[in-house]
Amino acid sequence: MNKIFFVAAVIVMLSLSKAYANDVKSDLALGLQALYNNTLTESQIQEKIVKTLETKAKYNQLVAGFDPSKVTWKTGGGGAFQEFQFASPIQIEGSKSNTVYGYLYTPNVSYDCNVKFPGTLLVHHVDDDISAQRKMALLAAQQSKGIIMIIYLPEYGPRKTGNDSKASPFNGNLDDFKRGIFQSLVDLRVSYQVLKRVPKVDTNQMQIGGLSLGAALTATMAGYDPVFKYHLIGLGGGDYGAIMTSYNNGKEAGGAIKWALQNVKSWKQEQVRELLYDIDAFTWAHNARNSKMLFLAAKDDEIFNYDNNVMKLANIYQTNGNDVRVKTHAGEHVPDKDDLGIKTTIKVYWRVLTTILDFLGDSKSAEVSACNAQYN
Repeated sequence: MNKIFFVAAVIVMLSLSKAYANDVKSDLALGLQALYNNTLTESQIQEKIVKTLETKAKYNQLVAGFDPSKVTWKTGGGGAFQEFQFASPIQIEGSKSNTVYGYLYTPNVSYDCNVKFPGTLLVHHVDDDISAQRKMALLAAQQSKGIIMIIYLPEYGPRKTGNDSKASPFNGNLDDFKRGIFQSLVDLRVSYQVLKRVPKVDTNQMQIGGLSLGAALTATMAGYDPVFKYHLIGLGGGDYGAIMTSYNNGKEAGGAIKWALQNVKSWKQEQVRELLYDIDAFTWAHNARNSKMLFLAAKDDEIFNYDNNVMKLANIYQTNGNDVRVKTHAGEHVPDKDDLGIKTTIKVYWRVLTTILDFLGDSKSAEVSACNAQYN
């Protein structure tokens, strides 16, 4: 009897597994057609699905081999935050990106207090200087809004291999760019495992959010590996091909983005899309379900087109049952006071800041103060 039951159970599990695989393939087919604007033939779709699943299998293997207990921690900033580092699952000989470096900001709450906070992974934009993200994380922790983790993405900050402060993945080499994006996804996923183990983190409220590059990575993670239940896609979206060739739209970006785009002038939209479709947000968008998503978009964004890179993606998420909100503001990707005027520019930056702080969580300051008073 037990043997019969076991065989029946195996058959059911295999059937469910096959059904799940078919569902994923169907989702990928829809996503690929959205990415390629319904120009793919059936044979092209099937070929791309095979490659996409191969990339995902490699990703799964790397993530599964990670041990979150092997993280080195040290206190920094007078106890306001902790610094940490661990080995990236992706190791490249001679690369400083082999080690992940980051910061963790935690509210000042007694160990004895039974207070839990949302755990948020905040993903930075195209720049070595992540001081703005760190200030937001510190402010949120001081207001008892949540526990915030920030990591340097591959080839940023202490992870850059060359002397140039902005080395690859924006060095003009497409293969380096894809390797950087793929390693970023892997490092973000294993950082989720580290964050889940942090005391006081509410594992039912795991969040990820970012601006610009950080938003593009967040958008991919939403469907690629939907372990987070709340996503902030700030001034970002999908379709790396269009994003990385946005210099063709006649507008010029500023700052680190300008530097990055100047280094990829030789790239063509179809060329980039063809290399990165297997890790593009659009390809995996239909696999994102039952998530809360907050889009922050600039209607005149010269990097992430409002209609094609942002709203098109948001509509797919919403159609698949996700709770999607979109907040927009005037101006371009980086608001320029010369174009908008000082007052409008201040309003735009304030909207960005308040949107991020609201995303991080509601303040538990009163609860924390009362509990600290009890145990201290």
